[in-house]
Amino acid sequence: IFILLVFCILLSGCVKSTTTTTISNNKNVNLNFELLISDKFKKNINDFVDKDALIKRGFTITDTSKDGYTGYTINKKFDNIDTISSAEDKKIVISDILKSEFDDSILYQVNKSFFKNTYVANYRYRLASMASQNSNIETDVKEDLSSESQYIFKVELPYPVISSNSSI
Repeated sequence: IFILLVFCILLSGCVKSTTTTTISNNKNVNLNFELLISDKFKKNINDFVDKDALIKRGFTITDTSKDGYTGYTINKKFDNIDTISSAEDKKIVISDILKSEFDDSILYQVNKSFFKNTYVANYRYRLASMASQNSNIETDVKEDLSSESQYIFKVELPYPVISSNSSI
């Protein structure tokens, strides 16, 4: 039911999601999510976010409203990127980060070397797989699903990016 509800929200174009990761010179990491639902939509953001579970995991949550959308800004600060990195390459669905059972220690893959470490974020949105779960939806709707809502992922770094394989 939850997946169907999320799918209906996505199709109605009433969700805005901005995820920002800021990494500082001293290896501090700030992870910020802004999750907004259109005020025209009859569901409340509380139906999609387990505030108590996030607070237990160390997130701070503030109410946010702008341009006819209401929701939350969800933030968590980490003292050192190495505490949320592992050598294992994991593909992470961004929405899974907000689940109560998510393991923060796998947010990044670290490739350690003598002079410097390289950190990799292998993040994904799971829009197409949600659409494919419902065979009653026409193909052109499935293909246009990602354009129906706004999903933004930002990375702010203290140094220039070495390489990127991000795509739209």
